[in-house]
Amino acid sequence: MSAIDRLIEGSIDVHVHFGPDPLVERRADAMETAQRAKEMGMRGLVLKSHQYSTAPLAYAVSRIVPGLEVMGGLCLDVEVGGLNPMAVEATSLAMSAQSSQIQPRAQVNRMPVTKRTAR
Repeated sequence: MSAIDRLIEGSIDVHVHFGPDPLVERRADAMETAQRAKEMGMRGLVLKSHQYSTAPLAYAVSRIVPGLEVMGGLCLDVEVGGLNPMAVEATSLAMSAQSSQIQPRAQVNRMPVTKRTAR
């Protein structure tokens, strides 16, 4: 077993993007990623999306890939209303999300820019 294998074994990746993603092409979907993580001996994953809560998907993937802790969460990007306490409450309480992340730079950088002209 290599040094890298020993580091990966039993680990939890807390920042896992997956496909399909409406903005970025990803190599694998959540199911493929979870299956590969289990094969590598990982303990778990936290699924992350900038567009929607991953808690329901994490629940489904964890049922299909037993033996791997698959957790979901919510990024507070503009797609969910930014700093939206109702989205956090719904995701964390109703859907058992494990993570809420504030993305202030992502919100500012991804807001549409309107070209202004001098009058």
